[in-house]
Amino acid sequence: MTRALPLRRHVSISVDSTTIDVAGGPDHTIAGAISALGIPFDTERFAVIGSDGAVIASSTPLAEIPDGARVSVVDRSHVVGRSAGSGSERVDHAALWWMLAATGAVLALAQIALLATSAERSRPAIVAAVVGLGALAAAFAVARVATRNAPIALTGAALLAFAAGAAMAPDSTRALALGVIFGLVATAVVMTALVAVARNVTIRTTAATVATIAVVFATLWALALYADWPMTTASAISVGLVAPGLKVLPATMLNVPEGYSISYRHFMSQRWSVRGDVPADPGPIALDVVTPMLAQSRARLVAGTASLSAAAVLFTPGMLPAIAADSAIVSWSALVALGSTVTVLALLPRTAPIAALRWLPRSAATIMLIEIGLFAAHDAGLPLRTAGIAGALVVALLAGALIVPLGRGTRSLFWSRLTDVAERIAAVIALPAALLAADMLELVRTAMAG
Repeated sequence: MTRALPLRRHVSISVDSTTIDVAGGPDHTIAGAISALGIPFDTERFAVIGSDGAVIASSTPLAEIPDGARVSVVDRSHVVGRSAGSGSERVDHAALWWMLAATGAVLALAQIALLATSAERSRPAIVAAVVGLGALAAAFAVARVATRNAPIALTGAALLAFAAGAAMAPDSTRALALGVIFGLVATAVVMTALVAVARNVTIRTTAATVATIAVVFATLWALALYADWPMTTASAISVGLVAPGLKVLPATMLNVPEGYSISYRHFMSQRWSVRGDVPADPGPIALDVVTPMLAQSRARLVAGTASLSAAAVLFTPGMLPAIAADSAIVSWSALVALGSTVTVLALLPRTAPIAALRWLPRSAATIMLIEIGLFAAHDAGLPLRTAGIAGALVVALLAGALIVPLGRGTRSLFWSRLTDVAERIAAVIALPAALLAADMLELVRTAMAG
């Protein structure tokens, strides 16, 4: 005798920017399905909207919803607040934050250009004070308003802070190095203030990551200035840290209890002598507990990738003079370090699950190639120009040969594994090559002799 099994309905539920696929019995209501996900559903505050734009009653059984349909959970208070134009509900305008980021980028580039060319600056203290106040105001605005456009808003605040710090650099023979240090310190200070005042956990996590990376590079440049090393040395080491930093970044971003990672009791044969105590079992994984962890980890990863990509673009011009050095070891090491960094920036995003993680490193690699090309066209000798032209021709031919098969959807496991190997080798040799390009051997020899 056969017994008919109850049918199950599959529904996609969208909450904010997250979409979750659920399956439930036909007698379950849509409100019950949402509550089962760990999302507190208040019928007075939230409304369920179908794919056709019609409101679905919270008591509607899943049997009345088409299988595979997509519904959205909308907060009524946000909709009412915006339509009524109340002063307590602020609208997050994306154009404003893009203008802020563009202004910060222009001011930061202008300050670095003035310091690099030793041009006369008019009233730098006033400029630094005005731009610094703008950066603080932008940071507090991000903390109060920006939610959907938080990444670009944070970028604008960080760039304004860097420009303000660079404007504070005094006129001296090391003005450019001081400008970079002051800019990084100002960025760290503003981001730390944002961590203290921001209400959104994701914004605080992003700002903390940017502040940490800014402090690392500021410390490196301060040590180089204290040791009276040339700016090329600090720039080369900074560029060399980008590639291994990008490779290590994903492993340091997920901060969860050890019990979430692996079943130690199942996989460890010598756990008592090798590991010690087995981590406590966290119990069933609840969506409302794991989702904030994943959101913060995603924010750390995007912020770290963006900061390291920006560092590669910022420090590359200071490293380029090493290409034309008299020492062949320094010259070729600089080329290897730059090539390795560009390789990692270009190949690493292939497996990135987020669009920002794919296009930020690729954009940084493109800008680095432009910087190298401009230097080779104006300041490098004939051999380097010839090598650059030959390399560009080879890259163009390879790109032209790959366009057709890639456009047809061709996939090759061999080429995928080959690029994986090239990426890992480039990440390993980037920092040692950068240290040789920084002429660390000669600096250490001089320090030991003195």
